[in-house]
Amino acid sequence: MPEVKGESMAGRKLSFDPSTALHQMMLVFWEKGFNGTSIDDLCRAVGVPKPSIYATFGDKETILVQALELYTSRTPQKNSETWRLDLPLRERLVELIMETDRCLAPAGQAMPTGCFMVNTITEFTGVSERVDEAIRRLTKVSGDGMERFFALAVERGELRKGANPKMLAAQVGIFSGGLSVVKKKGLSRKKARELAEEFVGYLLGAEGK
Repeated sequence: MPEVKGESMAGRKLSFDPSTALHQMMLVFWEKGFNGTSIDDLCRAVGVPKPSIYATFGDKETILVQALELYTSRTPQKNSETWRLDLPLRERLVELIMETDRCLAPAGQAMPTGCFMVNTITEFTGVSERVDEAIRRLTKVSGDGMERFFALAVERGELRKGANPKMLAAQVGIFSGGLSVVKKKGLSRKKARELAEEFVGYLLGAEGK
């Protein structure tokens, strides 16, 4: 996105990077949820007045959809370079499950707990058709990325030829969603990894060659 020129409430010209601003607003929604976030919260996070927020991004619901799109575009299911093909399949899959939140963080910056998408689904499903449609569309993007992950594993001979990438992707999605919910409730990262390793061991043990 190009740099956007705005005007402060005092009438002074200002400028900000919309991509950086959207990332900061995504973190606010991720931490507080949609209902717990006000436009004032978003303005404080970005450091610009309401008119500039509305003019650049639209209303709060529209900003949420854009934040979800940004989140999905950066997850490892979307970006194949995070699959680390030099690692064994089991390690790659555990990292893929565990790294969704960390991959979105600038170096040294802690991220909110859980998965932003899952958090939004649990809060928002059935409230807004526009957000529900965005969730369906973006969840499919992540699912398609995971399906490609398993299809590649079959092509590389890491899984038996009869393995079903679509079904495996769905199973990982269900597990990851549940893991995100319990992480939000305080599950430690160490325990989450132990559960992920156990799940991956079972899944690949059933689908190995």
